[in-house]
Amino acid sequence: MTEQSTEDTVPMDVNTVVSKEDLTELQLILDSRNSVALQLLELEEHKIQLLRAARDLSVQQQQVFGKILEDRGLPSDTKVRIDTNGSITLLEEISEG
Repeated sequence: MTEQSTEDTVPMDVNTVVSKEDLTELQLILDSRNSVALQLLELEEHKIQLLRAARDLSVQQQQVFGKILEDRGLPSDTKVRIDTNGSITLLEEISEG
């Protein structure tokens, strides 16, 4: 037969003190949650940096496309595809207005 601890045999109520083991476990869980929260914050900060870099690259890309279109006398909102050989394909009709 196994030995029962006094905690198992004594009824507990709201005034019963929480065991040191439970307190330690709760503290470890809290510390782990705080660590995860800090890692998430750092991840979000990195995400913001990546989003800014992506936005800057998009602006640069639009500037290059704009120059290409302007050099050819095309409106800046013309949708084109440029293949790896540099050939341009219009993706929609150009409306003259």
